Amino acid sequence: MPWKAVSLAFALAGLIWGVVALVRTAHVKSPWVLRFATAAAMAGCAMFGFVASAQIIFWDATEQFEECTSSALTDRALENCSSTYTEQLGGTALPGAGPSLRGQ
Repeated sequence: MPWKAVSLAFALAGLIWGVVALVRTAHVKSPWVLRFATAAAMAGCAMFGFVASAQIIFWDATEQFEECTSSALTDRALENCSSTYTEQLGGTALPGAGPSLRGQ
């Protein structure tokens, strides 16, 4: 679980390096693919940072969910973990969301 906190720092570092790369390529004649790839990488870092920050905000619920899914042996137990996690986040459980967790 602590690595989730570190991942937010990596996402922020990726965004900062992306801005540096875009500023440097603005002064030099470079192919458009370089700028597009940098912007796409920055979008990925932003999404990654959003997910990491959400997991940090809901730290207790995420930790309980990970413990629950690691000890769940059946699909019904996974569904129970998923619905409990969703309720802790303040949402409503989606039907059929539990069995998809089996692949993790």
